[in-house]
Amino acid sequence: MKKVYIQTEFQKLDKEEQEMVTSFREEMETANVEVEVREHFQREDVIDLSHAKDHSMEQEDFVIAFCENASEAEVFALQNVPVVSYEPKHCEHMAHPKTRYVVLSLEGIEEHYLKKVWCRYFGFPWTILETERTVVREICLKDIEDLFHLYEGDGITDYMEPLFDREAEIQYQKDYIDKVYGFYEYGMWVVIEKATGELIGRAGVESRNTEDVDQVELGYVIRKDKQNLGFATEVCRAIVDYAREELGMSSVRARVHPDNLSSVRIVEKLGMKPLSKKVNSDGEITFQILFFTN
Repeated sequence: MKKVYIQTEFQKLDKEEQEMVTSFREEMETANVEVEVREHFQREDVIDLSHAKDHSMEQEDFVIAFCENASEAEVFALQNVPVVSYEPKHCEHMAHPKTRYVVLSLEGIEEHYLKKVWCRYFGFPWTILETERTVVREICLKDIEDLFHLYEGDGITDYMEPLFDREAEIQYQKDYIDKVYGFYEYGMWVVIEKATGELIGRAGVESRNTEDVDQVELGYVIRKDKQNLGFATEVCRAIVDYAREELGMSSVRARVHPDNLSSVRIVEKLGMKPLSKKVNSDGEITFQILFFTN
């Protein structure tokens, strides 16, 4: 099921806002998304999603509510339906503890956005991109065992920090999913091999303390038995493209230890150049690729 509830005092919307609601409804229904618009909803009017976390991670359904009234939002919260604060011109800001997203208009909202709200709310991992041989997606707690297996490989932590102990790592990943993915919409992801369905690595971009507000840093690790097969270059090249095209970054950096010759070769294949021959306090050289726009 794909369903959107819109709680709004439709008659109080101006003509332009009414047309946006009508257009949104028509576009969604064309995409087989059911849309219900009302001024008031009772609890019995709303699908009960108390057990939605039991759904398969592969499920494609979503149920989202757009609400302009906090008391109405509570109705949906009681049914465990994700709520987006809808704030047309006649409304003040709606404060509700279960609301993490705010829209001023329904114009331009697509199914992709609704699916992301759904995944963020229930902690389902979002697929970032695909390459010829891999899927890069957000991590989820079901990946913890595979993550430890990844880091057990010989030499894996020679140039990177190891994981925490199991309990601390689980808590770290919980916080990471909630705060990093939820705020930045990017971070370190996991790499899944299409042919086997196995987790074979981690890769992604993270913000670093820098005066460049849009500066991100590339990181990756590939499972020992999958190294020297081109996976790192394939995945990192796709992530660099994603940072430019989807995240709107003006550059991507990577810190590499000069003795880590395989990583030096990879960042050079990506078109990165060293900012300086000097090493930092960790003995690393910083490489960078700049994206130029017309």
